[in-house]
Amino acid sequence: MKLDVISHCTIDTIEINGSKFVVPGGPGCYCSLTTRSLKFDVKLHTKFGSDFPLVNYLIEQKIAFEDALSTKPTTQFILNLANSERTLFLQNKCEHISNITLDSDSVIVSPLFDEISIELFEKIKKNANFVLLDPQGFLRRNNSENKIYLEQTDLNLSNVSAIKVNQDELKCLTGASNVDGIKILQKKELIV
Repeated sequence: MKLDVISHCTIDTIEINGSKFVVPGGPGCYCSLTTRSLKFDVKLHTKFGSDFPLVNYLIEQKIAFEDALSTKPTTQFILNLANSERTLFLQNKCEHISNITLDSDSVIVSPLFDEISIELFEKIKKNANFVLLDPQGFLRRNNSENKIYLEQTDLNLSNVSAIKVNQDELKCLTGASNVDGIKILQKKELIV
C-alpha cells in the first residue's frame, strides 16, 4: 500500500524543568516513520534545510522524498512546558511545500505553520480518495513575539475523510467544544 505524507519536518527545542532538549521531528517524520513501520510505501512531501539531522535516517527507512532540501533552515519551534501549560514559539520557518505530485490515493496532510497553502490543500483533496487531516497548521498564527496561538478559521473540510483535532482546534474549526464540536464535524461525514 502507498501513502503520501505532506508536512514540514522540524527541529524543536523543548524546555522543561530548567532543561533544554533539541530534537528533530515534526509530523513529516513521525507520520512517515509510523506508516512505514506498518509496511506502507511512503512518499514524504516536505521541506527542510541542510541543518536537518535525520535525512540519512529517513533514507535508510525507505521514506521517499524529492526536492525536500531548501536553502532556508529547517522549521524550528521552541516548546516551553511548565506544569500542564504548553507554550509554543516559532523560531524559524522553512519554505512552503509546493508543486507536489501525489504517489497514491491516500494522504496525510499535517501542516505545522503555513507551509501548505489553501490552494494546494484544495488540489490535494481533489486528487486523493482518502485524506486524513491534522489541521493545526491552518489554525496557527504568531504574534509579534512569535508566540503561537490558534485562531478561529473557516476551513473547507469537503473531501476530508478523517480529521485529528484536540479540544482547542475543535473549537477553532466549529465554534463548539467537546461533543457538540464533534457532532458538527460528523455532520460533514468526517471520521473524528
